[in-house]
Amino acid sequence: MYFSVCLQIFVLSLYYMKHAFHIELLCDHPEWWRYDVFVMVAGYDREGGEGRFSNLIDKASGPCPTPRVIVLDTEPCALADIYIYVVPNSPASTDIVREHPPFPVTLRVTAGKRLIDEQTYYVNQFGGLSVVAHRVVV
Repeated sequence: MYFSVCLQIFVLSLYYMKHAFHIELLCDHPEWWRYDVFVMVAGYDREGGEGRFSNLIDKASGPCPTPRVIVLDTEPCALADIYIYVVPNSPASTDIVREHPPFPVTLRVTAGKRLIDEQTYYVNQFGGLSVVAHRVVV
């Protein structure tokens, strides 16, 4: 009986456990400096309550070393919705679309040392990228 109660408490504590998410946006494209990046995370408990928000604005003012890594750490939460907006801050060198194909950006989410999610998105060099509500759960 005692073991059963302890096990139930342990399982419930794991269910309600909250972790800080470590979010990385990685890209090694040589024109990545031409984009401003806004990352916002809405973190919640298991029931969808206790909203906690973290955000980051990364504005590149000129050519920077590649790879460019954008990092955001959240408050402890059980699940999170990630919003990413990548907006061009300067025009491409030409208007010929085929000379500027979309390039990959990798979103990596960890909690502690555990990889929770890794996803690759493609940035349109003329229109940017919008990722709305990419959900991650511990």
